[in-house]
Amino acid sequence: MQKEQRGIIRSAFFSGFGTLLSRFAGLAREMLMAMLFGTGMVADAFSVAFRFPNLLLRILGESGLRVVLLPRYNEERFKLGDREAFILASTVAVILSLLIGIAIILGVAFAPFFADIFAPGWRDEPAKFALTVKLLRLLFPYIGFMALATWASTILNAHRKFFLPALSPAFMNLGWVAGLLLVLFLYGGKDATEQSSIVAIGILLGGALQFLVQLPAMAQMKFRFSFNLKTKFPAILEMSKLMAPLLAALGIAELNFLVDVFLASYLAEGSVAALTYSSRLIYLPMGLASIAIATATLPELSDFAARNLHTEFTKTLSFSFRTTLAIMLPISTYTIAMSPQIVRFLFERGSFSGTVSTPMTAIALSMYAVGLYAFSSFKILTQGFYALKDTKTPVINAGIALLINIALNLLLIVPMKHDGLALASSLASIIQVFLLLIILHRRGVLPIRDEILSLFRLVLLSVSVGIITWFSAHTTGKIVMGSSFFARTAQLIVPTVIWAFVLVLSVHIFRIQEVNQFVSIFIQKIKRILSGKKSTNG
Repeated sequence: MQKEQRGIIRSAFFSGFGTLLSRFAGLAREMLMAMLFGTGMVADAFSVAFRFPNLLLRILGESGLRVVLLPRYNEERFKLGDREAFILASTVAVILSLLIGIAIILGVAFAPFFADIFAPGWRDEPAKFALTVKLLRLLFPYIGFMALATWASTILNAHRKFFLPALSPAFMNLGWVAGLLLVLFLYGGKDATEQSSIVAIGILLGGALQFLVQLPAMAQMKFRFSFNLKTKFPAILEMSKLMAPLLAALGIAELNFLVDVFLASYLAEGSVAALTYSSRLIYLPMGLASIAIATATLPELSDFAARNLHTEFTKTLSFSFRTTLAIMLPISTYTIAMSPQIVRFLFERGSFSGTVSTPMTAIALSMYAVGLYAFSSFKILTQGFYALKDTKTPVINAGIALLINIALNLLLIVPMKHDGLALASSLASIIQVFLLLIILHRRGVLPIRDEILSLFRLVLLSVSVGIITWFSAHTTGKIVMGSSFFARTAQLIVPTVIWAFVLVLSVHIFRIQEVNQFVSIFIQKIKRILSGKKSTNG
C-alpha cells in the first residue's frame, strides 16, 4: 500500500474513532428523545426548531468554512510558515464571529417567519407552531458556539490532529443528554413544552463545551491569536470568492431537507419526527468511515493540489472513494434488511409507540439506507473539487439534484407518504454521485471505468449478504417472538452476527482489498493504543 493511502487510513482511524464515539453519544441522546417525546407534537416541533439553525450552521460553518479555510491555511503554512497561517486563521475567526452574530440576531427576530416558511402545514395548529417559534429562538445562539468549534477543528485537522475534533461533538451531545436526564429525574411532571425548553438549554451548554474542549489542543501546538485584516485581506477576498458559489451549492443541497420538512408538515403527525430519527440513525454508520475518510482526505488532496502532484491526487481520491464504497455498501444493505429490528431495539420505549412510531421510523430508515453509500461517497468526491478550489461545479450539480429530489418527492409522496420523501432523497443522491463521477472522469481526475467496476462488484456482494441477513432476521423473529428486552435484543443481535460473519467471509473470498486494508490499519491502531504508544495523528 502506498504511503499516502496508509496515511489516509491512519488519519481516518483517529477521525473515525472519535466520530464513532460522538455518534454513540448522539445515539444515546436520540434514545432519550424518543422515550420522552416519541413522534408526537413536541418531537415534530423540536425537529424543525433544531434543524433550521443546524442547517444554517452547516452552510456557513461546518461545510463552507472548512472547505475554503483548510486549503488556504495549508497554502499559507507551506509558503509562509505557521505564524502567517495563524494570523489568517485569527482573522477568519473575527469575521466569522461577526457574521454569525448577525445571523443569530436575525434568526431570533424573524423566528415566526422561518417557522411559517418551512412548516406551513402547522399554521392550523397554533400550539405546535408557537412551540416551534419558541424553540427556534432558544436554539439559534447554538450556531455561534458551533461555528467557532468548526473553526477550531479545521485548524487542528490542518495540523493532522483528527481525534479530538472528531470527538468534540460528543460534548455537545453530553450537554443535550444532561438536559434530557434533568427532565427525566427532576421535571418529569412538567408539561412537555416546558421540558423541551430545558433540553434546548442543555444543547446550548453542550455547544459551548464543544468549542472550549479544543482550545487546549490549539495551545499545545503553540497557536497564537493575531488579528490582521490588512495583511490578510487578499487571502480573505480569495476565500470569499470561493465561498460564494460554495454557499450556493450547500444552500441548494440543504434545501433538499427543507423541502422534505415543508411537504412532511402536511402529512400525519410524527412524519417530521420519523424522518429526523431515521436520518440521524443513518449518520451513525457514516461516522464510522465516510466522514472520517472525507475529513482525512481533504488535507491530503489540498497538499497535492498546492504542489501540483496530479498522479498522487488522482490515486488518493480514487482510493478514498473505493474504500468508502467497500465499507458503506454492506452497511447499506444491512440497514435495509434490519431497519425494523434496529428501530425497535433502540427506540421502542416510553412515548415511542411500537404500533405507530416504530413502523413510521423503520420504513423511513430503510428508504434512507438505499442511498447511504451515495450520501457517503458524495462527501468524498466533493473533496476533490474543493481541494482544486473549484466550488462552482458542485453548485450546478447540487441544483440538478435539488430539481430531481423535488420531482421525486412530488411523485412519491402520495403513494408512500413520508417514506417517499426519504426514498426521493436517496435516489437523488445516487444520481448526484454518478454526475460527479462523470465530470471528474472528463477532467482526467478519476478513471470512471475502474470506479464503476468496483461499484458493480461491491453491489453484488452487498446485496447477497443483505438477502442472507434478511432471511436470518425473519427466521429469528419466528423463533424468538415478543417485544420484551430479551426478545428485541435477540432479534437484533443474532442476524447482525450472521451478517458480520458472512461479510468477513465474503471479503476474504472475493479479496476486497479496500476493506482488508482498512481493517488491517484499524487493528494495528487498536494494538498501538492498548500498548500505550503515541501517534502524531491523534
